[in-house]
Amino acid sequence: MRSHRKAGVTAKTRTREKTRVRTATRTARRGDVGGQLSVSIRYEQARSLAVQGGFTGYKPLPPGIRKNLARGKPLPPGIAKKAAPPALLRQLPQRPGYEWQVCGTDLVLVAVGTLIVAEVLKSVFD
Repeated sequence: MRSHRKAGVTAKTRTREKTRVRTATRTARRGDVGGQLSVSIRYEQARSLAVQGGFTGYKPLPPGIRKNLARGKPLPPGIAKKAAPPALLRQLPQRPGYEWQVCGTDLVLVAVGTLIVAEVLKSVFD
């Protein structure tokens, strides 16, 4: 009889991984370890910076993937992400342990270690 388990992955390992993801998700929903993360930039400000810098005309994500891009959830697998342009990064608020990324036309603040989404500013790069 064939085993459906991956080689070297035990039930205990899977349980630990699920617990780690749940904890990271709860932490991201609160904002940060102390619950103190607040993004001090609004869509209008980010859109203005993108237009002034000429960072527009990006292609949007497919609807199914964009729907899964939400605060407190991990980045969807296979998502086309890239670092925000350096000229724009200099003008965005910086948070230790987080980085701004471009996902389609959206500006996303992501926790570096867990890839949990802390903030999504939709359609900034239309």
